[in-house]
Amino acid sequence: WGVPTLNSSAAVTLCDDKVAMSLAFARAGVPTLRTAMAFTSESALEIGERFGYPLVVKPVTGSWGRLLARANSPAALRTILEQKRTLGGHQHGVFYLQEYIAKPGRDIRAFFVGGEVLAASYRNAEHWVTNVARGAVSTPCPLTDDIIGITRAAAAAVGAEIAGVDLVETPDGLKVIEINSGAEFKGLRATTDIPVAEIIVAYAVQKIAAFARK
Repeated sequence: WGVPTLNSSAAVTLCDDKVAMSLAFARAGVPTLRTAMAFTSESALEIGERFGYPLVVKPVTGSWGRLLARANSPAALRTILEQKRTLGGHQHGVFYLQEYIAKPGRDIRAFFVGGEVLAASYRNAEHWVTNVARGAVSTPCPLTDDIIGITRAAAAAVGAEIAGVDLVETPDGLKVIEINSGAEFKGLRATTDIPVAEIIVAYAVQKIAAFARK
């Protein structure tokens, strides 16, 4: 309809659908966790045998670390899959499976606006789910070349102009967990003097002004 937006509908669609997101990362060569999708319990269990356990089961859509499950064995995975089936809805019939990484008690949230990586923070938690919405505590994280590079690559892969990119430290280096087109930055804001909200507003005003000049 010609209305300027901060993220295109295509970018939002890729960010909101974890399957589409993973495919976009694979096409762009973005380092990410081993991920697979299954439509039957039998296929999911075969993936579990290939990936090994523990194994993380995620909803295809969702945020705040909700409905995540860690399967420590084939029996546990089968139980999780049965529970998902009983929830109903087509999205619960798609099994999105990801390798489990033993985090060092934290992951990283990097915030991206208009081509620039503004800041990053560690999200610390005793639980394996390290979302701030689930009680994780944010602390400052220095912006390294690796963080900047992988964050930009993730945003470019989905065409996002504003995004929060979740990263995990692995023995093979940083990898992307996922990217969020509507990322919150409450935790990040507490760890940096960079005015994230003001920068987003200024970027929006800039886009509107450019659109008005056309």
